[in-house]
Amino acid sequence: MRFSPRARSFVAGLLVSNSAPHLATTMAGRRHCTPLTGKRSGPGVNLVWGPANLTHDRATP
Repeated sequence: MRFSPRARSFVAGLLVSNSAPHLATTMAGRRHCTPLTGKRSGPGVNLVWGPANLTHDRATP
């Protein structure tokens, strides 16, 4: 299924804005909720989840 450029831009914005807090908490060494391990995810999990959002954004056609 093909989406309009406007819809793709909206989803890209959501993914980029979701990755920012995860990357920031990684740099601060704090815990932050992720769907991977739950409410108290450590910095290492956030280091995986933040860039995963950015990578998925780039992989969306």
